[in-house]
Amino acid sequence: ETGLLAGFFLPGDSLLVTAGVLSIANGDRPAYFSPWELTAALTVASIIGDQTGYLLGRKYGQTMETKPDSWWYKRRHLQAARDYFAEKGPLAIVLARFVPLMRTFVPFAAGMGEMAPTRFLRWNILGGILWINSLVWLGHYLGGTPLADQLHKVILIVIVISFIPVVWTAAKRLLTSSVLDELTRRSLLARVIKARPEIEAMTEESSEAREDKSLIVSWDSLEKKKAELDEL
Repeated sequence: ETGLLAGFFLPGDSLLVTAGVLSIANGDRPAYFSPWELTAALTVASIIGDQTGYLLGRKYGQTMETKPDSWWYKRRHLQAARDYFAEKGPLAIVLARFVPLMRTFVPFAAGMGEMAPTRFLRWNILGGILWINSLVWLGHYLGGTPLADQLHKVILIVIVISFIPVVWTAAKRLLTSSVLDELTRRSLLARVIKARPEIEAMTEESSEAREDKSLIVSWDSLEKKKAELDEL
């Protein structure tokens, strides 16, 4: 999931919590894993995964940017990762671990941006340690409670929580876009009304403009529309 772009659909958070649940005995169910060995192995694997994505981005980033969409690759996912990386900076490498889709594409985007290898590795190690240990040990704790007998509910809750940042980011972009569009409309309308004397003077000087009824501007309607927008 973290190393290859084609693995963005694979389970991440939910699988780590499930592994943690199975690392502690509960009733008749034995512990299938040692939590210490589990966290150590998964931490190393997650670091290698992000490092692989980073190296692929450095080598094939420009090629993938022009590659057409397919069932396993969407350019919009890569663009979202680049925007996220540009907004958060190196911290995105850590934060993206906890965000579906982003944890697959952010390392690739960092490689495309030619981030220094040693700098990426430092943030990669920090992110891998925090991601794996927080979720595996959370699952380990839940595995010793009655919730372990309702594992499907635990997994569903983890999935819902993990997608909250995705939904929040999408909603924020949508609202920001709507506000900017409205501000742009108001600005244009204000400019038109402000330029009314100059436009009227130009219209009076042109006999052709006076004859063309399509150029007649209803100033009262424009001012009324501006007043309505100001009230909003």
